[in-house]
Amino acid sequence: MSELEKNAWLSFKDLVKNFLGNTQAKNYTEIVQKLLESYKTLGCIMSIMQIPKDGTTKFKKHQNSDCHKDAFERHIQLPQQTKDAGESLSAAHSEEKINNRHQLLTILRSIHFLALQGLPLRDHDDSQSNFIQILKLYGQSDESILKWMEKKTMKFTSADMQNEILQVMAPGILRQVAKNIRDDGFFTIMADETTDQSNREQVVIVLRHVDSDLTVYEEFTGLYVVPSIDAQTLTH
Repeated sequence: MSELEKNAWLSFKDLVKNFLGNTQAKNYTEIVQKLLESYKTLGCIMSIMQIPKDGTTKFKKHQNSDCHKDAFERHIQLPQQTKDAGESLSAAHSEEKINNRHQLLTILRSIHFLALQGLPLRDHDDSQSNFIQILKLYGQSDESILKWMEKKTMKFTSADMQNEILQVMAPGILRQVAKNIRDDGFFTIMADETTDQSNREQVVIVLRHVDSDLTVYEEFTGLYVVPSIDAQTLTH
């Protein structure tokens, strides 16, 4: 900051403190004059407007004019009564994200429950499947999930989405099964094969173990497509 800029700043502070505040110094004319001179030195065009005797009357007349009312409405009232378009869009987007997250968590809980119970998610008629029925059960206490299911797209309820979610959950469930088997100490592997409608050979793997209370558990671990069902293929 140059010396001239510093003098202008100090004169402005002096004016605020001794003229524009609650107290007015006796030498306020000198303070104002000093401010004008310091800013003129910087190249600013400064002057003092003299208010005529009927200035108050003119101000009141202007206050009641249409142009003043229009300016007041544009710059004071409208900003208080309306929101910026960007802010409105941002708020709507944030609300949409919260709702999407809420519905996705409901769907995840439903799939997780059915997976833990070893129950199928889908049926020949999807509208009667376990997955859809448990979502409708949630809808009895939370109607938002019912409105969500009425959507045409982006519902996270398709067969592909169910499979993808199960693939994400599977490692955690398998780790829990492995821990239970390690704690029990003994287990057996049961395998059975079946042929689907497209004539593909599939093998079901189930782990059977008994805990310390002699409770028997049969853990379904997967259904796998195999090129052959001979002993060499199944054991490798």
